[in-house]
Amino acid sequence: MDLPFILGDLVYLTNRLARGSPDKTFTNHNGVGLIVDIIEREGGFKPQYRVKWLKSDEEMVFHADALVYVNEVEREARS
Repeated sequence: MDLPFILGDLVYLTNRLARGSPDKTFTNHNGVGLIVDIIEREGGFKPQYRVKWLKSDEEMVFHADALVYVNEVEREARS
């Protein structure tokens, strides 16, 4: 199964209401996140991703649809 993220990817938490843009309030507090673990789940469930937020040093677990690559956001901002 192809995973959308791999260990070491830099990500932001998305604001789903803003159509995939980073959540500004969350990002201001936590900064960029680093994928530190991939939690495989049995029974056909999608994997979850443990993210360490570099600014706040907190760790949280998310599904892939809640995260967006840092590079994608920077590319969109330039265009």
